[in-house]
Amino acid sequence: MFVATPIAFVLGLLLLALVDQPVLAQTAAPAEPTVAEVFALSLSKAQELFRENNRSVRTALRQSAIASAEVYRVNVSPNPTLSGQIANSEPNRYRPSGTDRLIRLDQLIERGGKRELRTRQAQLLEQSSKWVLADVLRQQSVQLSHAYYELAAAQELLTIARQNLQAYERLQSAAQRRQAAGDLAAVDVLRLNVEGGRAANELRNAQAQAQQAQIVLAISLGHERASNQLKAIDPLPSGTDISNTIAALTQNSEQLHTQLQTRRADVLAAQLRVDAAEQAVALANSLRSRDVSVGVQAERPAHIGGHVFGIGVTIPLLINNEFSGDIARALAERDAALEDRDRQRAQVRSDIERALSQLRDAQDRSLRLINQTLPQAAQVVSAIEFAFSKGAATLTDLFDARRQRAAVLTETVTAQADFAKAYASYTAATQLENLP
Repeated sequence: MFVATPIAFVLGLLLLALVDQPVLAQTAAPAEPTVAEVFALSLSKAQELFRENNRSVRTALRQSAIASAEVYRVNVSPNPTLSGQIANSEPNRYRPSGTDRLIRLDQLIERGGKRELRTRQAQLLEQSSKWVLADVLRQQSVQLSHAYYELAAAQELLTIARQNLQAYERLQSAAQRRQAAGDLAAVDVLRLNVEGGRAANELRNAQAQAQQAQIVLAISLGHERASNQLKAIDPLPSGTDISNTIAALTQNSEQLHTQLQTRRADVLAAQLRVDAAEQAVALANSLRSRDVSVGVQAERPAHIGGHVFGIGVTIPLLINNEFSGDIARALAERDAALEDRDRQRAQVRSDIERALSQLRDAQDRSLRLINQTLPQAAQVVSAIEFAFSKGAATLTDLFDARRQRAAVLTETVTAQADFAKAYASYTAATQLENLP
């Protein structure tokens, strides 16, 4: 049994009166900075900016434009060629009036449906590029959500660290006045100074984490120069939000898997690449259909004094090259496209299972911390502070209790952010596209 001393009683009263009680970050109401100080973003606003400025999305847009241009490039017939020739007809005499003059027009005629096949292949690749763009948007949207909630969590942790430091600073100031009055031992003031130093280091670390989160979000938004102004204004999900979200989730059913096998953007793009590869095989086979070159010519020989006309046909002989290599390569690329499509389909199921597992884990941790661990940690601190005021607990006990509550607060905020990120991953993994 500890006996309360006057010094311990005074210090306990100071602690009870001056130490702020940290609360969950989403319930805190810090003063809002002016618009000039920060670039305040909701998640929906961040998504608008990301669609306009994200570099991966812009690259996918350019690739889609290139694929569209390819359709126009290949959907044409070969150009005719026009040739002319002037030659002397008498040895050692170079008179313009005594020359033979010839004009020839040649046109290559493609056979085997080559133009139609390569145009259809380009059209399929164009459609595939549009689904690739949709898949890039899907994946980059997940990264944006993760970066946004990382910043939101970092801001919450920064608020908690700042509140803890302010509480220690006020306590240190009061303790120094009590020491000057002779009511508090110097060693207790030194111990408070040590804890205050720890709180200052934790604040600095929280500031660094927030700055890093700003940089990551700025990269996703394509606004790197404004990284130090970014601020996430949407709160992390509360315990009620988490419970309602899990209850409303679509069940991980076989029907959903079946729909995603044909309606998720990456699978749609992969299937179109398979179709384009089939067209490439047909195009390679069509190379064995000989293209014919037809030419007409008009000639004015000097010794005749009139005009003569002629027509010619050129047909290639498939002796040295029967295009077996082209066909073999097209078949290999078709098989590779099939493997890629099957891999994408298998990836659908693993993405859903992984995201759902992470979501349920984050839900369990978040609700346990919010509903059980955090209130219990607050009760422990209150009990230790009361016991300390009565001389039944030491300053070390009080510091340990406060550190434990700070750790639980940090873990709670992290779990809330993990749930928000896991939900974004699950939503993206189960995103169905509207087919035309």
